[in-house]
Amino acid sequence: PSSSFKGSARPSPMLALLLYWAAAAFAAEIEAGDEACAAGDACPAVRSAGSPASSHFWPTARGSLGSYSTTHHATPFNLTTFFSWNLYPPEGRYHWLALGVVIDSQRNIIMSGHEGITKHTPDGKLLWLYTQGLSFPTVPCLEGNSVFGSAHQGVVFALDLETGKELWSTKVAKEIAGDTGFVTAQDGLVVAGACADWGPSNAQVVALNATTGQQVWSFRPDVAVWNFMALYPGDGTVVFQDLEGRAYRVKLDSGLLLWKAGGFAGTWTDGTLMLGPNGAVYSTASMGKMEYCGNYVIKKHACPGVITAFRLDDGRQLWQKNFSAPANAFLAVGRVKGVDGLAVVAPIGQQAGTPLFLIAVLLGKASAILGLATALAFGSARALCGRCSGCGRTAAWACRGCTLGTLVLLLPSLLTLALTPVYEAELYALDAETGETLWRYELPSWKGWHTAGDAEGFFTRRARGSRELCLPNPFSAPTIGADGGIYVGYQDGNMYSVRDNNEDGLIDSDTEVSTFSTGTGFSSPGAAFAPGMMAIANCDGLFVFQQ
Repeated sequence: PSSSFKGSARPSPMLALLLYWAAAAFAAEIEAGDEACAAGDACPAVRSAGSPASSHFWPTARGSLGSYSTTHHATPFNLTTFFSWNLYPPEGRYHWLALGVVIDSQRNIIMSGHEGITKHTPDGKLLWLYTQGLSFPTVPCLEGNSVFGSAHQGVVFALDLETGKELWSTKVAKEIAGDTGFVTAQDGLVVAGACADWGPSNAQVVALNATTGQQVWSFRPDVAVWNFMALYPGDGTVVFQDLEGRAYRVKLDSGLLLWKAGGFAGTWTDGTLMLGPNGAVYSTASMGKMEYCGNYVIKKHACPGVITAFRLDDGRQLWQKNFSAPANAFLAVGRVKGVDGLAVVAPIGQQAGTPLFLIAVLLGKASAILGLATALAFGSARALCGRCSGCGRTAAWACRGCTLGTLVLLLPSLLTLALTPVYEAELYALDAETGETLWRYELPSWKGWHTAGDAEGFFTRRARGSRELCLPNPFSAPTIGADGGIYVGYQDGNMYSVRDNNEDGLIDSDTEVSTFSTGTGFSSPGAAFAPGMMAIANCDGLFVFQQ
């Protein structure tokens, strides 16, 4: 690696980033006529002649059109022996908040983070850096010789892939939400979430001309989108979901709504829809409001998850699967080892959150405020009743009120802080046509208030003036390898390789699971793949695995 970014040549227990590659789209053109769509069945996927596979190995955070969430390149099972190098910013670890990566046709790696977008050679040399004083909450995409992305300041932009020079920048909203989103492009249009009316969600979906940057259309879903990513069947349409798990299909050239289906009013998820190669789309939802589903102390049963399959052709529901824990992650759809036909890979579990010391500060402030309010109430009441013979007695009553008010909140707070949350997580393989559970792997429990690395990097990021916490999904997006193995990052800072080698429908932790510790949790994008390469960004930096 160049002097502009720090790296190491062999595994570091303090860091992790895996990036996987997904090859060019497979599947020949299939007609979606009436005969191809038997009642109750999913319609075959469609790719129009005008939607060729990308020349880039991993053009979006979830791969290529026709093979989203899967890679056709061989990937070793053992992650430790596959590891090649990792990279941090020149200032050191925690100085950037990394998000995700894409890989071009030359196996160069384009990485996004809140502080900038970088391009690196396969061995880590920095080729260019794009910042422009912007903050980048989204993962860009590659199309032709351009990089398309968006910034928190409300702009969507295009860069020259070779040089990093800005080609155009268009203001589409006052702000674009700061939670992890994704910009994608297809058939000459760039699609992104925009208009952060409420915190980390976007109220609109916009499409821009990829050549000029001119806005072509905007679409306002029923509720905001969160961790937004548009996916393309290749038939001139685009699909996505909102934060209530409602799926949408609109025309790519105009934004005209074709259908919307599902969704649970008043709920929240930061999971994201996935498009299968079987003519079905799969949405995620969690049955609770954000203040509950995003509450890192509440037990897993507070926000049960739901995955729903819809027919791409008309939005007709195919099946629905319920879980006891939240569905707050991407899905993957592909061929899993030991499974006949297609499988949906579903990570299920509650995410961790705010570091303990921040919770302690918050509870301490709340206790002090309640104590002062109670002191004022007690002192005022005593004075108004006229039962005090001087200010001294009024002050005494105020002191008693302060003590009582503080203890009312302080004692339960201390009890809460004495506990250590335990987060359970499971990885499911479901039948893509029926939703039936094929196998289930229970990950090791994660004990702690926060995602791995968030507390350690808090003060470094604060001193830099950056976003202080990553607060990621519990899982990175899973990817299905060419051999049917599954690659996914978890909030414990480990990258997991899971493969049912003996095809018995049971996952043996000793022989069928390989892990690699990066020391920090992962944002939602997941790994990227190219021939002989897998790359992933955790919340700190970049990890590359090569043969």
